[in-house]
Amino acid sequence: MKHSFVRFAVVVFVLSALLVTGCTKYDAIAEESAQETFEQRGLAGEVESSSHKDKVDPVGDGEPTNHQRLAMWMLSQAGHDSDLSSYDRVDLVDLKLTNGEVITTVVVDEGDLVVFPQSVEPTK
Repeated sequence: MKHSFVRFAVVVFVLSALLVTGCTKYDAIAEESAQETFEQRGLAGEVESSSHKDKVDPVGDGEPTNHQRLAMWMLSQAGHDSDLSSYDRVDLVDLKLTNGEVITTVVVDEGDLVVFPQSVEPTK
């Protein structure tokens, strides 16, 4: 009986660790995609750091959350489908620039699409 409990506890621990690691992997992919896309597009400013803000779940039957609304609005403004359920995954990532400005980006799927606010200007 004691051995069964120990095995069960080990299995639960390993599965929990895998779930946490999996989330962290996607968070890191979203951060890296946002930062790389910012630099590739030659947008004004230099990125100091990036941080995963939120994994945005598709809008259900209820009222969308602020993060869902933000992602939907940014996708729509950039000419993309604003229905979050049409994507496999939607993440919000904050990019902190060396001048202190923080820019929130929308990263779709595994970095297949990165959307910046319209106020972010290319370098002249």
